[in-house]
Amino acid sequence: MHKSLFVSMIAMVLTMGFMGCEPGGDDSGRAESKAALSNSDLENRIKAKLDTEEQVKAANLSIIADAKIKEAILSGTVESEALRSKAVELAKSAHSGLTVNDLIDVKPREIARKDFTEDLAKFGSD
Repeated sequence: MHKSLFVSMIAMVLTMGFMGCEPGGDDSGRAESKAALSNSDLENRIKAKLDTEEQVKAANLSIIADAKIKEAILSGTVESEALRSKAVELAKSAHSGLTVNDLIDVKPREIARKDFTEDLAKFGSD
């Protein structure tokens, strides 16, 4: 009888000890809050990606990000559709699952009449 009571008490103590090691309701959000990305963190990640491409960096695009819904808005002006596409592609690569709303205007660089050549007319500035 004493032996079974002793074994039962040890089992109960061990069970209570293991239960105390499990994270409770208050602690479960701590890891998430540390890993959560702020809006400014997301904006900085996007800016860092955009800055890797010299022409995109020179465009100095505006970035507004909402990390909670994984969404960003890019706005500003670039000289070509290719630069616009590159900027959106780079922004999307800044964070997994990021949705990028493209409000970028494409406005080709103006060329003075004296600099305009026949080749430029045929092949463009690129």
